[in-house]
Amino acid sequence: MLPPTSPPTPPPPFGSSDAELVRACAGAADAAAFAELVRRHGRAVLAVCRGILGDGADADDAFQATFLVLWKRAAAVRQPEAVGGWLCGVAAKVARRARQRRTGTWAKGVAMTPNATPDAAATDPAAVALDRDSRAAVWAELGELPDKYRQAIVLCHLQEHTTEQAAAVLRCPVGTLRSRLVKGRELLRARLVRRGVTVTGACLLMPRDVFRAINGFDEGFVLAFNDVDICLKVLHAGSRVVWTPDALLYHLESKTRGYEDTPEKQARFKRECDLFHAKWGDFLKAGDPYYSPHFRLDRHDYALKAA
Repeated sequence: MLPPTSPPTPPPPFGSSDAELVRACAGAADAAAFAELVRRHGRAVLAVCRGILGDGADADDAFQATFLVLWKRAAAVRQPEAVGGWLCGVAAKVARRARQRRTGTWAKGVAMTPNATPDAAATDPAAVALDRDSRAAVWAELGELPDKYRQAIVLCHLQEHTTEQAAAVLRCPVGTLRSRLVKGRELLRARLVRRGVTVTGACLLMPRDVFRAINGFDEGFVLAFNDVDICLKVLHAGSRVVWTPDALLYHLESKTRGYEDTPEKQARFKRECDLFHAKWGDFLKAGDPYYSPHFRLDRHDYALKAA
């Protein structure tokens, strides 16, 4: 996406900082600098828009609108060094307004499976809906954080800067940056917990004798459902499963696992779905004892079933 321009301008020097590019947009309406900002931050902005609006024209329109705001208001960006965080905040607000117009309600997103990206493929419609709703909650709540906390999280956890690099970008001491990260994560976790969102089951702790008594993990679940399966086995063995929102963990699943984006992976995922239904079909039909039967099963925001 590029705005209309007069004569083409030379590309910005390789390695230009975000601040230099923003100032070029603001001062000289530099289309090449703008294109470089779209290249650098477009993926994150698109993730925000698709996370809240789903895949489709609405998300694409919100993506365009977000960068149009940057093009028109580049001079108003107070910390151009942290324009990535600013863009994520703008994208969340633009996407929520679009969702409000589409649904007639001020929707802020729903539930969470945090490691998906717009490129992740899936075969199960219910999983797709849950994944979309999951990302929506994260992006919506991230957009609601105060600027200084959102910028720190975006720089360190989305753009993978070190704390030293992020502190230099934000022109603050490293200690201040670390404090903002701690506070920002606490605020984000608190907002997500209030939505009923929990972390992945990739970290499970149990006594060794319990693990052995239930024969550990079922190797039929190579990637999907292994955590759900072992929790159900623990329950059926007479033990309890508890979770805490106070544990802070980083699960960068897509870094190693990748996405369900090949025929082989999709076939494996289908086998695991079939195995799970065959093994726990009766439990699924009876319903989760900790989940109200009045809530819909195709969404994760405790929406009520239609009367």
